Amino acid sequence: MSPLLAAGALLVAIWWLILRRFAPPDRLQRRSQGQILELLLYADSPGLTARVLADLTGTSWRLLLALSPASLLSLLLTVLILLGLRGFCDWRPPVPGERLLVSAATVEPVQLRLGPGLRLDSQPLRTPSATFWRVVAESPGRHEIWLDHGQHAQLQVGPSWAYLRPRQAGFTIHYPHRQFWWQERQLDWPLGLGLSCLFWLGLALAFNSCWWILVRQDGRSTSRNNKNGGIIGSTAQG
Repeated sequence: MSPLLAAGALLVAIWWLILRRFAPPDRLQRRSQGQILELLLYADSPGLTARVLADLTGTSWRLLLALSPASLLSLLLTVLILLGLRGFCDWRPPVPGERLLVSAATVEPVQLRLGPGLRLDSQPLRTPSATFWRVVAESPGRHEIWLDHGQHAQLQVGPSWAYLRPRQAGFTIHYPHRQFWWQERQLDWPLGLGLSCLFWLGLALAFNSCWWILVRQDGRSTSRNNKNGGIIGSTAQG
């Protein structure tokens, strides 16, 4: 499962649990539903409509206050999940044979050392603030890179969803940007996360509807039939 699908399922589960924990009182929900029905019934009466609108405004405000803790907690957890997803979704590891740039915040004449699975593809390019090397990935895995004076970093290679850290110990690894496509359109990953949440939400609503129809209604019918059978039996005995 991709991180976007997993994060979408996690977010929907968190929102559901938070709303169950901080759900507004049933009386407020019933009152707001009744006031909406009154608006439809008294649409031709301006006086009654104004009164119902005033009552509905007060009820809506109380519902907003009741849902504020759940909304703030959901927003906080959503932001934390978005920040955690950046390492998975902003960049992707290079595949074997692909080139990428590695830079270090130094202008000294140092040499970049590479572990097995990597090789240099160019001479270093020095700028006033950093030194750049072009590196070729030759085999998948997590490979070590270091400088003569001891700076170490790890470079991930391979078609995986590894958590990537482009900046490590003075190094900047210029990973390729990850791209998400739907048909012929490129999508930003936050939009992909939103679509994932909609998918899981729709799936949860469909499951809940099926459970309500097949289980709850069947249980009520069975209970009603048992009650009617008991009444008929007691009448026959009498």
